[in-house]
Amino acid sequence: MTAKDYTAEYQTATLPSADYVASFCDPVRISGYCRECPSFGKMWACPPLSFDARARSACYERVLLVGTKITPCRPMTFDDGEGFVAAERLAIERRLLALESMCGGWALLFSGKCLHCAEACSRAAGGTCRHPEMVRPSLEACGFDIEKTVREIFGVTLRWSKDNMMPEYLFMVSGLFFNGDDVVW
Repeated sequence: MTAKDYTAEYQTATLPSADYVASFCDPVRISGYCRECPSFGKMWACPPLSFDARARSACYERVLLVGTKITPCRPMTFDDGEGFVAAERLAIERRLLALESMCGGWALLFSGKCLHCAEACSRAAGGTCRHPEMVRPSLEACGFDIEKTVREIFGVTLRWSKDNMMPEYLFMVSGLFFNGDDVVW
């Protein structure tokens, strides 16, 4: 896949983390969806998590949310689009982890399986994470309602796949909890 196969657009929003947690974090309901995923408990980026995400996010004053809209340039299956979705994810991960390091914040990435060990994650075998410097849970794994975030903060309606075909676009959300001055995306 090449950049000609898709377009990627980014939107950002910064808001008080306490407001985001109060309005968009519903760990009991969201964890029910996570339990249905075949990766639940098998990858270090997936729940159940070893920490309380609400308590951890309370350590930060604000959250930078990054919405990524990926639009395929032609109809395609998820298998066909897997390469460019992974490429966008990895680029955003690198950028968020650099910002996390600069400001002492906490990055949360967008959903999907961890791309660093893929099917060979050491968690399923009881091992420790081989890439803790890169692996972060998603907002969903921490109990945040992404559909509501996308709709109310970014003003976008999520599209869903049908018959393994990619929808007209994917919209994924990642974030960075931080203290202090604005973080510029």
